[in-house]
Amino acid sequence: MPIWVHVPPERSEAQMPIPKHIDRQTAGANDSPLPSLDELRCIVPLAAREQNFVQRASDTIKRILTGEDPRLLVIAGPCSLSHLDAAGEYALRLTKLARELEDEMFLVLRAYIHKPRTCLGWKGFAVDPFLDGSNCTAYGLRATREFFVSLSQIGVPLAVEALDPLVHQYVEEMVSWTAIGARTTESQMHREYASGLAHAVGFKNPTSGKLQPAFDAVRAARSAHSRIAVDSSGRLTQTVTAGNPFAHIVLRGGPAPNYQPAAVQACAEELLHNALPPWVIVDCSHGNSQKEAQRQVHVFKECLRQITAGSSPIRGLMLESNIFGGAQKMHEHAAKLIPGLSLTDECLSWEDTEELLCAGAQQLRKRRLERITLDRQPLRIQPPAAQMPRLQHPDGTA
Repeated sequence: MPIWVHVPPERSEAQMPIPKHIDRQTAGANDSPLPSLDELRCIVPLAAREQNFVQRASDTIKRILTGEDPRLLVIAGPCSLSHLDAAGEYALRLTKLARELEDEMFLVLRAYIHKPRTCLGWKGFAVDPFLDGSNCTAYGLRATREFFVSLSQIGVPLAVEALDPLVHQYVEEMVSWTAIGARTTESQMHREYASGLAHAVGFKNPTSGKLQPAFDAVRAARSAHSRIAVDSSGRLTQTVTAGNPFAHIVLRGGPAPNYQPAAVQACAEELLHNALPPWVIVDCSHGNSQKEAQRQVHVFKECLRQITAGSSPIRGLMLESNIFGGAQKMHEHAAKLIPGLSLTDECLSWEDTEELLCAGAQQLRKRRLERITLDRQPLRIQPPAAQMPRLQHPDGTA
C-alpha cells in the first residue's frame, strides 16, 4: 500500500516533511534555491521496476494512437491536483476500474500539477503546495515526485501538462502522456521541448478554436531541433532532439465546440492534408463543454457513438473528474478547503465518472463482439443468377 504525501492544512515545523536544506521562511522568496533533478533523483529515486511500468504504459498509448491496439484511451482525473491524499484515493478507485474495463479501455490518470491562469490565481501543487501563496516550490517538486513514484508502484499511468518545461522535467520520467495546453501550443519552446520527449504528446487547439496552429505544432514537434535546455545537473546546455513521431492533436473546443462528427472528420482530413497521421483525441471539457462539468457526459457519449459507428479517427477521450462533483473557490484559510473537490474547473463526480465509463465500455464490448461474429461467418460468394452456368447432360440437353 503506498504512503500518500499528506500535508495538514494547519501545520507546525515538526509536522512538515520539508527537506532539511529548505528554509521554510525563505522558500517562497525571490531567488530561493531549488534542487537539481539529479539531487531530487537521489532523494526520490524511480526504481527499475517502476521505470519499466512507465515505459509499458507509454508504449500502450503509442499503439492505441497507431491503431495497433484497438482500445480507447481515456485520460480522466482532477482538473488539478491540490490535496494529494484525496488524489491518492481517486487514483486507487481509477486503478480498480481500469482492471475491470481493460479489455475495452486504457485508463490514464490526469495528474496536472502546474496550472495555466487566464490572469491570476493558484498555479498548482508543484509551485504552491500549501495553497496559501507561500510558493514553497522546492517542497512542491519533492512531494510531487514522491507521489508520482508511489502511483507508479501501484500501476497508475500518468498524464501531465507541460506548462513549464523546467517543472515538467522533474517528473518527465514518470509520465506516459503529456499535454501541451491551448495557451502554449503556439510556443516554439514547448514545441521543441515536446520533440525530445520519449512518450506521446498531445497539442490542444488554441482557445480561439483555430486548428492550424495545432497542426503547425504537431509538425514542429515531429521534427528534430537544437535547443537550449537545463540538464539534470541544473546546468544550461545545448541539446539536439530527434523529433517525436507520436505528437498529435487534441480537440478541446473554443468559442464553439469541435467534437461533432463534421468537426472531427474535417480535422482528420486537414491532418492528412498537412501530411500528418489522422490521430485525434477529444477533450470532453473546456470549450467542448463550455466548462460545465455535466456537459462532458453528452460530449463523451457523442464521441463514443462516432467510434462505435466505425471509421472514426478518435483514439482517446479526456474527462475532468474528481471525487466530488463541481468546484470550490480558493479560500484564504486552506484548512477550509474540501479535499477531493476541484479548486479550478468544475469536475464530474466519481460516481458519474464510473457510470459513464462502465456504460461506454459496454458499448465498445458490444461492437467488438459483433465484429468477431462477422469475422467468423463463412464467406459465400456466388455469381448473380443470370450469370450462373447451366449444367448440361452428357447428351447435350440442359
